[in-house]
Amino acid sequence: MKKVLSMVLCVCMIFVFANVYAENGKYTDKVSELKKYNVVKGYPDGDMHLERYITRAEVVCMVFRMLDIELSEDLNSEFMDLENHWAVKEVMGAKNVGIIDESGSSFYPDEDITYQEFVKLVLTALGYKVQAESMGGYPNGYLQIAINIGVTDGVSAKTDSFVTREDAVYMLFNALDIPLMKVVGFGADTEYAVMDGTNGYEIETLRTILEE
Repeated sequence: MKKVLSMVLCVCMIFVFANVYAENGKYTDKVSELKKYNVVKGYPDGDMHLERYITRAEVVCMVFRMLDIELSEDLNSEFMDLENHWAVKEVMGAKNVGIIDESGSSFYPDEDITYQEFVKLVLTALGYKVQAESMGGYPNGYLQIAINIGVTDGVSAKTDSFVTREDAVYMLFNALDIPLMKVVGFGADTEYAVMDGTNGYEIETLRTILEE
């Protein structure tokens, strides 16, 4: 009887470990792709810790890196809680190019980011801010466009929850190949176009920017 129980336990343990490996393995290609572009980085212990929530500062840094903008060395923080913070230059760089529009004296860099905040950051980086604002603004306009263009495909987070590093990997990976929306005409009515190669404009994505 003991031998039977031992065999059952061994089989169960193998099944559990196999499932854990498979569960983690499905993110391997996405993490590797984002690491290739220096968008995501692991913790000092080498683990991505995909189960942990991700902070506002971490997300802003990742999104800022995806735009491949050279970081200025003379950026000073206008937020009191960013003074001497490890992400001060990236956050202020993101504010300078319009990825974030926070005002006031605090940014709360180490607070966990919500799903809605994350979606707004990604959509803004992709150039869809004007369209999102025309569809009701934050959060519903951004959430609807994110669904329409595939930013949130495979994401398990709910609209009122915090975002795990796992969901962050999904959204950033999805964002890599989504055509950017850019200004193509100025004047009384500014014109925008999606850079998808079907309207006379070449395909342009965050991936094409990173590979230039």
